[in-house]
Amino acid sequence: MSLEKKVEILIVGAGSIGRVYGYHFWKGGANIHYYVRDHNKQNLINYPLRMHKLSSSVRWFNKSETKEFSEYDVITDNEIKNNNATNLPSQLDYVIFTIPTHRISEGEWLQSLVSFLNNKYQNKVYYSSPVPEITGMQRYINVGIDKNHLISGQIACDCYNAPIDNQSFEARGIEIAKKDDEENNPNKVIVYYQSGQELFGELTTEAKEASNKLAIILNQGGLNAKSIGRDTEYGLRFPIMTPMFMSYTIYKWNFAELAKHFSIMSLVTGSFREIATVVKKKTNNQCGFPIKAMSYIPTAHLTTFLFSPFFFVLHIYAKYVSSFDIEALGNANYNGKLREQTNFIINSICSDATKNNVKLSNFTKLVEKYKLSQKNN
Repeated sequence: MSLEKKVEILIVGAGSIGRVYGYHFWKGGANIHYYVRDHNKQNLINYPLRMHKLSSSVRWFNKSETKEFSEYDVITDNEIKNNNATNLPSQLDYVIFTIPTHRISEGEWLQSLVSFLNNKYQNKVYYSSPVPEITGMQRYINVGIDKNHLISGQIACDCYNAPIDNQSFEARGIEIAKKDDEENNPNKVIVYYQSGQELFGELTTEAKEASNKLAIILNQGGLNAKSIGRDTEYGLRFPIMTPMFMSYTIYKWNFAELAKHFSIMSLVTGSFREIATVVKKKTNNQCGFPIKAMSYIPTAHLTTFLFSPFFFVLHIYAKYVSSFDIEALGNANYNGKLREQTNFIINSICSDATKNNVKLSNFTKLVEKYKLSQKNN
């Protein structure tokens, strides 16, 4: 595929990740189309999206401003369902799924969308998902997407709507925030910082060129991207990190408070080992070295003790150095919109453990404490 012609990209979902991707793909020269629920269409059409990329992770060095983004078309689930998506282009190169993992299998929207696209574009579209797909993209294959046209990927951006309720530090700066609010735009500003390089792998040899092209577009659009030429395994690693996020949430993302509780950190390290063992068995040991290594993490008090100083330092960094309040962001997300996704992943881990005959003694205890904290909140 040549970069000389305009690349057409359909982004499924217009939340924080979808908007960040859409903005940078557009800056990289692509034409953008959003697929959203019908009730979200008018806000996207009538009001520009606003993006605020933090230029530095350190607040004293952060120099940035809010950019507007409105150069896109909008297609809705009802238009697809009724075979009336007239806004879609005559050619379509990519579909990027940016919705939470627990939403993928809800309802019949995915089946309807894939059937429509297969009929219209004769299976010539490539598909990618920058959010953790814990089934290894299998759910997409199940609804009719050709495995040869699947690309794995990973987003390495901290994204959120700003301002977050009760956030003690406003990343944009107070004057910019006031100006944005005065414009009476219902689309909240997406503040984000690229915390690592964007990675795109490939699930098949055929998808290699398409994967490289995605990386090129993102680089041209201002996000550092790389195509690594293999499956990123991001869908396998994400469940292993779930115990850490659960422990943060138990203490409302106060890292200093977490650092005082060795018993919880011991459950976390034990959970790392257990879930890594599940992944190894699930993949017949066909997983990367980091996952294999985590299956041998000791749960001794020494290992747990080493975590404590790290979390005290992280607390100081989050409160006084970072360009945004990491603790406020985590507490708002994991006690809010990411709660359902966390519960979905917990159930998936337990199901895989049962299928592969792995006992989750540490993880089960941690889940009990996590659910109790959610109930109390």
